[in-house]
Amino acid sequence: MVFSPPPRTSVFYLGPVLINYEILKQEKRENNYIEFLDSVEYFIENDLNPNYINISLSPALQDSRPFGWSGYMIEPNYDYVIDLSIGLDNLLQSLDKRGRQNLTRARKKGVTVEIGGKKEFETILDLLDSRYEHQGLNILTSRRYFLDIYDAFKENLKIFVAK
Repeated sequence: MVFSPPPRTSVFYLGPVLINYEILKQEKRENNYIEFLDSVEYFIENDLNPNYINISLSPALQDSRPFGWSGYMIEPNYDYVIDLSIGLDNLLQSLDKRGRQNLTRARKKGVTVEIGGKKEFETILDLLDSRYEHQGLNILTSRRYFLDIYDAFKENLKIFVAK
């Protein structure tokens, strides 16, 4: 069996890091992508010879057609990716009318957004545990794993808390 990402890692997707992919011309982008996929497929088939393959693509690689051309069964799942670097005013304007109304209502009710720390991160983990339990599911990744990630990358993480 081949999994990308591996199970029980709480990593939603893995994939190649393609340098300057977004600035390449369409033909060069497609050629690089297909060449990469051909190399990966060759490795999987000749070195691993699995009877099952499960690959979750990163949102940056939106074209799953080459997998279909290679005979894989494709089950698209979609996420929304929002560019936060555009600034608050532009971000608010990019929301639909209902989204802006919801934010206005929340502000009138006194909801504020603050940056939290490890304590707030642990509260989020508690809420995640509760939500999974309510759905009859189990989190397959240990709490310690999440806390270790927080400790290792706390300078690069921001925990936002709405109060």
